[in-house]
Amino acid sequence: FLWTALYVGLGYLFAERLTIIAASMARVGGLIAAGIGIPIMCYVGWRIWIMIHMLRHLRLRRMTPLLLDQLIASGEPIAIIDLLDFEGEHEERAGIPGAVRMAPSRLSGRSRVVVPEHLEVVLYCSSSWEFISARVALALQKKGISNVWVLDGGLTAWKREGLPVTRNLANPKDAAERFGIRVIENPARL
Repeated sequence: FLWTALYVGLGYLFAERLTIIAASMARVGGLIAAGIGIPIMCYVGWRIWIMIHMLRHLRLRRMTPLLLDQLIASGEPIAIIDLLDFEGEHEERAGIPGAVRMAPSRLSGRSRVVVPEHLEVVLYCSSSWEFISARVALALQKKGISNVWVLDGGLTAWKREGLPVTRNLANPKDAAERFGIRVIENPARL
């Protein structure tokens, strides 16, 4: 009752001035909208610029599905990392034979990843323009892993080429042992 009475009382006292208050609020509202909208637009533009820069940086580090298939067939040591876990579907989605499904946050987070120098690492996802793969590839490059490739077109391009897919992906622990990869969850303990 007191809250309602307070607002009704304020409305009664300032009834003649409501049009003046509304007009001044309309003038100030444009300034407030510009003050909030311009920084948001600048932030969005900055993030788009960073994403474009990231994709240009990775343009030379792309691998076609056919080349990856040839490397797999030749027996070259190549670690294929499936980043589809991020996209919400875990075991239901098929992937490239021999690939390991991992969450991108595990690779790009605080953990330290140690990869032998001779090992090529290929990342793929199903997002358009391979944004997830590109982000993880940049994070791995910042950690000192130079042989990181992004599968051009991701899983969609792999399937479009008619290459085989499987639901039985490799176990992360077995693949890490086979290739000599170590993921150190808390590097501060070393």
